[in-house]
Amino acid sequence: MATLNVEGLTLQVIYAAIDGGDIHYEISLQWNGQSVLNTDILKREAFRVGHPLGWVSALNGEPCALLPFLRKVVDEDEADYFETMDLSLIIAAYPRSDFPFLPSHWRLIPKDTDDAMEVDQTVAVAAGAASEDFIELMIFVDAFNFKGAPYPSGIGAGIRMSPTRSDLSTFYDDLKSEYDAFLTSYDAVDVHRYL
Repeated sequence: MATLNVEGLTLQVIYAAIDGGDIHYEISLQWNGQSVLNTDILKREAFRVGHPLGWVSALNGEPCALLPFLRKVVDEDEADYFETMDLSLIIAAYPRSDFPFLPSHWRLIPKDTDDAMEVDQTVAVAAGAASEDFIELMIFVDAFNFKGAPYPSGIGAGIRMSPTRSDLSTFYDDLKSEYDAFLTSYDAVDVHRYL
């Protein structure tokens, strides 16, 4: 399983099945190994039997649209989002942006002086994408995944992560390997490999 871990907050993705040309995913959001989603209110069980409670199932057409989304964010340094076909999950990425995406109300003051520190953002942007740049990830789980919700509504639970570009690139590589192995396990001769 592909895992992105940022200081104890973890996103895990598993390719579960291909059904009628659609890919079923299992997605887990965990804090230090425990689900951050209340398993008592999740209505959708994991597609594949044997995974612990707290996993959300999602559906998307194939080829896997999650991979090109991640590659684009890492390589092109532009904000974008991935949305599952069943609207149960959205992952949005904002390279070199800080949530809440507005200027801070606070000023940074160095310890050795009373002057506010000036950061020339134009110099930082001109330097280009670097492996240590942070990328804001917003992961949204629609309330459709919760008991009693009859349809996707655009409301739900959100998680914010800030991996480095290098961490996200490694996650992409791991997910790509998982995807290739997943396709091989289905012996999907006619499945178009996106990457």
